[in-house]
Amino acid sequence: MAVHPIDYRYGSSEIRSVWEEETRLRKMLEVEAALAEALADLGKIPREAAEEIREKKALVTVERVKELEEETKHDVMAVVKALSEASGDSGKYVHLTATSYDIVDTAQALQLKESLDILLEKGEKLLAACIEFAERHKSLVMVGRTHGQHAIPITLGFKFANYVDKLGIGLNNLRWDKENLVRGKFSGAVGTYAAQKVLGINGGELEERIMDKLGLEKAAISTQVVPREHLARIISDLAVFCCSIEQVAKEVRNLQRTEIGEIAEGFGEKQVGSSTMAQKRNPINAENVCSNVRVLRSLVAPLLENIALEHERDLTNSAAERSILPTAFLLADDVIERSTKLVQGLQVFPENMEKNLRTGKGTILAEAVITRLVEKGIGRQEAHELVKKSSMQALAEGRQLKEVLEEKRLAERFSEEELDELFDYGNYVGLAVEKTEEIAGKWRMKLSKWHPTQVVRETNLPLKLLKRGKVRDVYDLGEQLLIVATDRISIFDVVLPTPIPSKGVILTQLSNYWFKQTEFLLKNHLIETEFNAFPSELRKFRQLVDRSVLVKKARVVPIECVVRGYLSGSAWSAFKKGEGICGISLPKGLKESDKLPEPIFTPATKAERFHDENISFQKAAELVGRDLAVELREKSLRLYEFAAKKAEENGIIIADTKFEFGLTEDGELVLVDELLTPDSSRFWPATDYEPGKPQKSFDKQYVRDYALGIGWNKEPPAPSLPPEVVEETRRKYVEAFEGITGRKFF
Repeated sequence: MAVHPIDYRYGSSEIRSVWEEETRLRKMLEVEAALAEALADLGKIPREAAEEIREKKALVTVERVKELEEETKHDVMAVVKALSEASGDSGKYVHLTATSYDIVDTAQALQLKESLDILLEKGEKLLAACIEFAERHKSLVMVGRTHGQHAIPITLGFKFANYVDKLGIGLNNLRWDKENLVRGKFSGAVGTYAAQKVLGINGGELEERIMDKLGLEKAAISTQVVPREHLARIISDLAVFCCSIEQVAKEVRNLQRTEIGEIAEGFGEKQVGSSTMAQKRNPINAENVCSNVRVLRSLVAPLLENIALEHERDLTNSAAERSILPTAFLLADDVIERSTKLVQGLQVFPENMEKNLRTGKGTILAEAVITRLVEKGIGRQEAHELVKKSSMQALAEGRQLKEVLEEKRLAERFSEEELDELFDYGNYVGLAVEKTEEIAGKWRMKLSKWHPTQVVRETNLPLKLLKRGKVRDVYDLGEQLLIVATDRISIFDVVLPTPIPSKGVILTQLSNYWFKQTEFLLKNHLIETEFNAFPSELRKFRQLVDRSVLVKKARVVPIECVVRGYLSGSAWSAFKKGEGICGISLPKGLKESDKLPEPIFTPATKAERFHDENISFQKAAELVGRDLAVELREKSLRLYEFAAKKAEENGIIIADTKFEFGLTEDGELVLVDELLTPDSSRFWPATDYEPGKPQKSFDKQYVRDYALGIGWNKEPPAPSLPPEVVEETRRKYVEAFEGITGRKFF
């Protein structure tokens, strides 16, 4: 049974898996296998022996290693003996020329690298959330505070811009650490490569080969161990980064105080603040972050003490590092994840900010008054004394500073307009807005440079591929499916040869947004949307991040459920010819892009290749059964009406869209595939809407227009897209995502 909270309370399953006992053993065995292969490369052991060592390392168990450690009283020797006995006759070559810490430090480097990759990715999401928050509130004026007292006005965005810069610098440092301080070694008992020389090989070359196989860099020079300055710096930078996060959490705690009430953590409907004080709404996530960061920074001191080991090495670092490293990374992981959710869920109360600004009766603008009085000819020190006394009087008497200044005839130096301008809080935030934009822009640019847009044309995972659709790759995991949205793009039901960078991520995240928004209307097939919560065997495929979901299996209903609210696309083409649309007659005199009197349900057949075909409701009923067809029509119209209204609130018109439905094993109707994305919908900016002509569009109509403009006949093969069309298409996808969700896309 678990005893320490680190075993059951903090850290994601992803980071936990890196530091589990089983993982540590597997990485040590991987280093041993790489050593054997490198020795075989240099002709010092038979190739067959190296292959057998690699193959048989899978047979070594934690239980057997522990049994052997009871005998040997040496953990690494226990691993060596377990691998040797599992490898049969080839076991005589295991660990040849190695010392224990060649294995331990190199395996630990693999853990450090993997852990830093995880934390950097999560840290970048936190940074992105803070950037978005800062930009959203860049002009929201609030009290600036020093020494716990009102100072002068700032903006909420400016406050967070400060955090953005600190977090960005912290991530920069951790990235540098990963590239420059995560090092393996294979230099022997005191770092001189003596054993390798006896064997007749160049120790440096052997070390290089081993590191290449493991994807690591070697330490420039080592004793029996990699320099402990490396570990101290990594964990120190991790602690500093988390201390910067703590500033955010601490500020949330303070600004959530009842008497301040300017921002607050999100609070769930069923959440409880206190077992007795039912009114309580405690900032528990912010408090948890602050508490765990205290523990995290305390771990730096023993690592600093580990730097000065005796002679070429002693063992005083070992036990401390075994505890410190997993604790540090699990706590940091929890701090980062919890803080990201904290920032994303923050509630802002502008009315309380305004109230608190006015609490000081205008004295928060004392500095502004002093500066303007100097402009009017009063000496700076004299002005300071006059305004100080006036401010104290205003506060003592509960009067406005402006009134006291008028009483002392100081206000006579200003016109009425000048006084109004002087006592407008928004006029005294200096360059807060501009600085917020500068810092947010700087780190948004840095994020894009850290992660040049990854293009996923198709996936080829070592899993059972169930289907490769026009855009999505679907894998069968047994009881559930893995759906991966690639960056492929199709128009007129033909896949183009040119992918659109980030498209799969946008489709997935936008679908997830709508699935969550509409689940009160109809259940959907989602099981898990967060990559970090995927089974461990999937988390090694980093290309799945943000573009994949785990879903229930469902029998897909064999029709496209299209709803149209505006006259466009194929519906407009049919209307111009005097035809009905899927058997539905429309009023005469409608123009292109006109809003229809009411949304209409216009089903279509599903085509794996080439074009879908519009069909009547009667035909749909024949295909799926009348009762199901009626339910599909009713659900589709309700979903469209809800989504159209919500999108319109954000300035976007959903002209038409298609829904996909499935039936679970127990016959329940659920939404499947994608939902209200630029691939399945026609999105128009409401500000530019003008009936009677084609509309500006956030969807892939731009690509359709390009392809038709160059004379493509809508039949395979599809044309390639030039770079400028790719970039503009990506921009439109991003614009759709940001317009609908209200969130920045990073």
